[in-house]
Amino acid sequence: MMRKMVLILFVVGLSVSLSYGHPAEIWQTGQKTTYATGDDGDLEKGVFGPVARFTDHGNGTITDNLTGLMWTKNANLAGGTKTWQEALDYVKTLNTGGYSDWRLPNRKELFSLIDRSKYSPALPIDHPFQNVQFDYYWSSTADAYSTDDAWIVSMWYGFVFHLHKSHGYYVWPVRSGQGPFGYPDISVTPNPVAFGTVNTGAASDQTVTIKNDGNANLVVGAITQPGQPFSKIQDNCSGQTIAPNATCIVMYRFAPTTSGNFSSNSNIPSNDPDENPVTVTLNGTGWTAPSITVSKSGAGTGTVTSSPAGINCGSDCSETYNQGTSVTLTATPASGSTFGGWSGGGCSGTGDCSITMDSDKTITATFNLQQYSLTVLKSGTGSGAVTSSPAGIDCGSDCSESYNQGTSVTLTATPASGSTFGGWSGGGCSGTGTCVVIMNADIAVTAAFSARPPAISISPTSLDFGIVAVGKKITKTLKITNIGLKNLIITISGFEGTDFSIQGSSSVTIKGKKSYTLKVLCKPTSGGIKTTILEIQTSDPDTAPLEISLTATLPATTPDISIAQTSIDFGSIKLGKKVTKTLKITNNGTGDLVITLSGLEGTDFSIQGSSSVTIKAKKSYSLKVLFTPTSAELKTATLRITSNDPDTPVLDRSLSGTGL
Repeated sequence: MMRKMVLILFVVGLSVSLSYGHPAEIWQTGQKTTYATGDDGDLEKGVFGPVARFTDHGNGTITDNLTGLMWTKNANLAGGTKTWQEALDYVKTLNTGGYSDWRLPNRKELFSLIDRSKYSPALPIDHPFQNVQFDYYWSSTADAYSTDDAWIVSMWYGFVFHLHKSHGYYVWPVRSGQGPFGYPDISVTPNPVAFGTVNTGAASDQTVTIKNDGNANLVVGAITQPGQPFSKIQDNCSGQTIAPNATCIVMYRFAPTTSGNFSSNSNIPSNDPDENPVTVTLNGTGWTAPSITVSKSGAGTGTVTSSPAGINCGSDCSETYNQGTSVTLTATPASGSTFGGWSGGGCSGTGDCSITMDSDKTITATFNLQQYSLTVLKSGTGSGAVTSSPAGIDCGSDCSESYNQGTSVTLTATPASGSTFGGWSGGGCSGTGTCVVIMNADIAVTAAFSARPPAISISPTSLDFGIVAVGKKITKTLKITNIGLKNLIITISGFEGTDFSIQGSSSVTIKGKKSYTLKVLCKPTSGGIKTTILEIQTSDPDTAPLEISLTATLPATTPDISIAQTSIDFGSIKLGKKVTKTLKITNNGTGDLVITLSGLEGTDFSIQGSSSVTIKAKKSYSLKVLFTPTSAELKTATLRITSNDPDTPVLDRSLSGTGL
C-alpha cells in the first residue's frame, strides 16, 4: 500500500494548459533537505513561489497567492468528518466571508497546499490556517478506476489516496481559482532615474511608478533603501498586493553634500516570475559653485578688482561665480608701490588675470615697493661671472635684479679659467676693482672679459650602430679635439630618455691641443629604428652647437595575446563558499604583454592577485578567478582583459555561477 501511495504522489501534478500562451508551470515542492544526489532536495527544481504565499483577508478567508485559490481560514469549519456526498452538500449551503460560491476542492487544488519539506501538518511553515486536522480531507475528484471511491489528501504527511465515498473525512471549502493560472508582470518607470545636476546642500525628488501589467496579483516585497546621497522618502508599495493594471509609487531623493557624480541602486522584490528583483538605478551629479579667493603679498600695497563685479580687494577678497563664468582680475598698485605679478589659478605676469570658473581658484597678487633695476652686461672674448652684495646678481645666468630705492650694491667680477677681467664701464664704474652703485635709477654696468678662444674638432660626425638586439649594449666612440690654446668646455645633451647614453660626465673640459674620447652607448629596450641627435655645446666662440646623428636598427617585438577559454561556469555553489577556477592567458608574441583586468567590481566574482600583469614573450599566466555567492540566484559578470596587443586590445570573458 505504501509503494502505491508513493507512486501516486509522483504522478499527481499541476499541469494546467494556459490559454494565453504560457506553458503550465510546476512550482517547487518546498523540500530543501537532500537525502541522495539528484533527489528533490538536492536539485530544488520548479518555479519559486511568491514573496508572500498567503493573504489573510480578516474575514475568515485566506487567498493562496501561488494559485489564486481562496480557502476558509478554519480548516475544520464543518466541525467534524463527513461522507463524500455530505461534504458536497455541506459546501453548497456555506456562506462565509460574504461568499456563497464555496465548493469542495478537486484533487490538484487540495494537493497544491502541500509542502514536501513539512509534516504534521504538511503545509508551508508560514501558513495562517487554523484547526488543521492531521488526517485525510475529501477532494471533489472521484476515482476513475473505482468510481465508488474519491481522492483524499492527508494533511499529516501529504499522502494522496482514494477510499470509498462512505468513509468520513474532513472538509476544507475552496472558491475561485478556476481556469488558467495568471501571471503578475511588474513594470517600473522611469528606470534608470536621472536626477541631473543638483547643487550641494539642495535636494531633488523623483517619483517611480510600479505597475502590474500582468493578469494576476503582484505582491511587492520590502523595497531596499539606496545608498547616500540618495534615499527613499515615500513608499506606497512595499508589502502591498497590486491588482492587474493597478499602480503604486515610490519617491526617491537626491541630496548631495559634495560635488561629483553619484550612482546607487534600490531593489524591488516581487512575485513576478521573470523579474525578481527589479533594480532601480539612481544617477545624479552634485555641484558646488566655484569661488575666487584673492590674497595679497609683498611689501607694497594695492587693490584687485574683478569683471564681472564681486572682487574689490581692498576689503572684499572672495566671491562665488556660476560654473563656466569668465572673470578678469585687474591689479592697481598704490602710490609708491609697483605690481609684481600674479601667482596661482593659472595666472602669471603683470597684465590682467583672466580665468574660467571651472573650480575654486586661489590667486595671489604681489605688490612691491618702488624698485630700480640693475643690469650687468658682459663683453669681450673671455668669460667670467659677476656677483652682487646684497645678493641678487649672479651673472653667470642671473644678470638683472631689482633693488629698493637708495640701496648700495657692490659688484665683483671673477674671470673664468683662461680669461682675464678687463674692467668696468657704465653706472659710474671703471677700473678692475669692485663696482659700487647707489640705486636711485635704473643702472646698466658692463664687465669686459678677455680670453684666447679654444677651437673644436670632432670625428666622426655621425654614428650608426647597425642592427642591435633588444637588451644588448653596443659602444662606439667620438674623438673630440681642442685645437686651440685655451681650455675647451663641452656639454653633451640630447640622449636623455632615449635608448642612447654616454659613458662619463656630460660636461668635460679639454685642455689646449688635447683630445677627448667620448664613449656613446646604445642599449635598446624595444624594436624598431632608433634615432636621436647628440648635441655638443662648446666654449668655442666661433662654433655653433654641434649635432651628431645617432642611429640603430632593432628587430621589432610585438605581444600576441591568446586565451583558450571563452567563458567560465562555476556551476551551483552554496552561499558563502568560495570556489576558484583558472583562466590561462598566453603571450605568443615576441614582446612583453601587459594586461589590465576589470569589470568584476561590485559582483560576487573576483580575481586573485594584481589587476595589472606583465607576461613575458612565449610565457603564460594562470589567472585565479574566484566565485563567492552572496544570494541564492544566478550570478553573471564580464571579465574585461585590456592589453597592449595591437591586434586584440580588449577581450571579454563571461563568468557565471548560481548561489544555493
